[in-house]
Amino acid sequence: FYRQYVGGSLLGVYYLWKHSPAGIDPLGPENTLTFAVSAPTGLPVSGQSRCTVTCKSPSSG
Repeated sequence: FYRQYVGGSLLGVYYLWKHSPAGIDPLGPENTLTFAVSAPTGLPVSGQSRCTVTCKSPSSG
């Protein structure tokens, strides 16, 4: 599983699709809010993403 969804954005989108039913209200309580970290988090490399937050946005529907 983690070889296919390494982390960060891909992992967040996977859980969003898995746990959010189609046609949910973006501001409703059933909207999934996911905090995911990527595999290289903690490495001393400049520009690495530390955390990704994924949810269904009210602006894009």
